Amino acid sequence: MSVSESQLNSFEQALLTYGRSNGTARMYSRDVRLAYAAGGPLARLGSRHLAPKTKRHVLAACRAFAKHTGDGELLEQLGKMKLPPAVRQSVKIPLEREEWFRVIDAIRDYQDLGDAMRAVLGMMAMRGFRCGDVMRMKRAEISAALETGTLSFEAKGSKRLEFAVIDTFRPHLEALAAIDTRWTRVEDTVVAERSLPERRHRAALRAVQRALAAVAASVEIDGVYPHRLRRTYATEYLRSLTGDPEAVVKLMQHMGWSNIATAMEYVNHQRGAELNAPAERMFNRATEG
Repeated sequence: MSVSESQLNSFEQALLTYGRSNGTARMYSRDVRLAYAAGGPLARLGSRHLAPKTKRHVLAACRAFAKHTGDGELLEQLGKMKLPPAVRQSVKIPLEREEWFRVIDAIRDYQDLGDAMRAVLGMMAMRGFRCGDVMRMKRAEISAALETGTLSFEAKGSKRLEFAVIDTFRPHLEALAAIDTRWTRVEDTVVAERSLPERRHRAALRAVQRALAAVAASVEIDGVYPHRLRRTYATEYLRSLTGDPEAVVKLMQHMGWSNIATAMEYVNHQRGAELNAPAERMFNRATEG
């Protein structure tokens, strides 16, 4: 059982035509190639060495490929597949509020950061932007945002998002706009690599991750990665809305989420902390009076 490069190229082009991002198209093509190299989609999905979440990615890619090639038999077989639940291997925990402020201060004061990287980290820490979204922002979009007060950019999955420019991250937009070297996307300002766009994007993400880890280490905080800043920002935003009956809706709108399940992760985290507090107080042996 095999698949040709021409089939994979046609598959990628079809995905792009139907609105998938370049990254998603490449990932689906890669998953299909690996599946056929392993003996076919069913053999790949039956492997005991793949994580549950990876199997779900492979299944989605192979189903899209079966639809593209008109392979009704494969599509039916894939529809009968029962996969284990995609259990998260580790709980994503936000920084404590005090840690978050220490990281923000360190981003401002850390001497080894260039202006571009400082602005990138500042936008992630003080507005909760995804690292990849910041890297994709264009110079023209940032200039327009400073003029109009609305930042409009292409986010993950080719989704177009718009956010009001507020004082918390305006200085970081201004810092990026002031960079006088030739650049089109923000990723061009943090890496010198001028290879294929996807390779440059990955290099930029790695550069940001390394810079953030160094900044956090300077204030003795470990385990700080880009998405943890986003999670911390969203958590603190929700905490600031405690008691507001529209808190979940406001959180979704503020973060640009369309799926309520994403917002509920943060609600459940907050609720979990509230539920645990009485359990901790039960063992307080201090006497009253």
